[in-house]
Amino acid sequence: MIRQVLVVPKGIALDCFYIMNQFVDVNGAILDHICDSVGKGQAVMFVDEKPNGFLTGFLTGHVSDGVGYVQNLYVDKRYHRCGIGGTLLDAYQNYCVGNKVKQIMLTTRPTQQAINFYVKNGFVQTSINKLMQKSL
Repeated sequence: MIRQVLVVPKGIALDCFYIMNQFVDVNGAILDHICDSVGKGQAVMFVDEKPNGFLTGFLTGHVSDGVGYVQNLYVDKRYHRCGIGGTLLDAYQNYCVGNKVKQIMLTTRPTQQAINFYVKNGFVQTSINKLMQKSL
């Protein structure tokens, strides 16, 4: 189930740390920044949570000058290709549309799998540094 998180409890923060650490080396300061930004309303967070409370993925983003920016989108490797990433993007897109955003931008990991995922979800690669954008 996808839901928006307004304050990041310790359990969700630990799950996010575990999921992110599957892809990049994460330190506590990075996660603290994410949690603080969400708690202060500077960023929005959506999570995919199973009925037992198990977190399978999350997205954080923010809106600035009418543009939505995806900051983090991670799905537990055990749940890749299950539609979770696309559903998280849909939730963020709906949030952006509700906030009069006309474009979403992000920088993705430099893998063909990541690029293909975003293209499948309506994004267009705009530069060699893996910047992707989607008009709403």
